[in-house]
Amino acid sequence: MFGDRVYHYGSHDREGGYTFCMDDYVVYSAPVNDLSDWRCEGVSYRAEQDPYYPKYKYMYATDVVKGNDGRYYLYYCMSGDYGYGGYCCKR
Repeated sequence: MFGDRVYHYGSHDREGGYTFCMDDYVVYSAPVNDLSDWRCEGVSYRAEQDPYYPKYKYMYATDVVKGNDGRYYLYYCMSGDYGYGGYCCKR
């Protein structure tokens, strides 16, 4: 919650994709006093914006914090298909 709104940062999966969180994050928000009034705020971050994309192309475990400078920061994990740190956990 920031100010008088609740925010939900969810992954936006790829149609026909073979796993989750392959494309981007989408933000939804609602007033604190009316959680039935949700609106889509749009895409906040795309996988291809990450400097390691496409080697690591799965985004998950988001969090957003407000910094001391008043700006909002999105944190996420990014991993690849297989091997050490891979999303699919095959070794």
